[in-house]
Amino acid sequence: MDVDACAPEGRGPGDVAPPAIRARLAFLVGSDRVSRALAATGTAFVVLGHTLLVGLHLLPDLGGVDPVRDLLSDYALGPTGWVFTLAMCAGALGSAALVVALSSLAVLHGRGTTAVMAVWCVGLVGVALIPPGPLVVGPPAIGSLVVGPLVVGPVPGPADTAVAAHFWLAATTCVSLPAAGAVVGWRHRRHDHWRRFALPTLGLCLADALCLLPIAVTVTAHRLLGGSWPLASAFGLLERLAVALDTVVLVVLGLWAWHCARPVRDSRRHELPGQP
Repeated sequence: MDVDACAPEGRGPGDVAPPAIRARLAFLVGSDRVSRALAATGTAFVVLGHTLLVGLHLLPDLGGVDPVRDLLSDYALGPTGWVFTLAMCAGALGSAALVVALSSLAVLHGRGTTAVMAVWCVGLVGVALIPPGPLVVGPPAIGSLVVGPLVVGPVPGPADTAVAAHFWLAATTCVSLPAAGAVVGWRHRRHDHWRRFALPTLGLCLADALCLLPIAVTVTAHRLLGGSWPLASAFGLLERLAVALDTVVLVVLGLWAWHCARPVRDSRRHELPGQP
């Protein structure tokens, strides 16, 4: 596979991935056909994971979860928790396939961006495997903020390490994809051929961050100032909006990889994008 055929040069942002790294990934991926297969498979698994999450909301009584107040991980506590786990793992597998395809095509550039995307993939698996903990029954301890089954701050009982681990793992995972996507979109926003994917990616990631910002501000303000914060009752809705945007971002990245790996039938295959 000629990785330089789709490398962002010419009037684009320049050679953003070291040639040696691109060459190694291209050798592992093998061909344009494999890259397209990874893009298609990754996108399919991402859509499958999101479809499973949507299906949980179609259960009688919404599966006993309030979609406005409760977080998605609340589904892991019920009898259909295996569906939530399967959805997270499908999303992680699909995202990993997209990371390999995008890295081999030089859309993902640098170790930092790739590492952040790896955090996203691993984080999805961690969220699926580390349960959020049992529901807190009764009033929480003074200084705690109840978010579905999660309690930010001191909580009664010693078995809350998993709850805290799940919360911070989920928080890190939620931030990683919009951060990496925004960097990729910003870097390629002026590229002649890639801007039609870069600009939507950038815009979607910024919208994703706006959904997460109220959650971060509320949790931080509570930890610093204490008190009751009514916005916490809408964390579930904000999280669901962010997850929907995450899915759209990954679909756009999948289409980006598919487009970049398209076979070119004429001699222009070996011309750099951006050249007349």
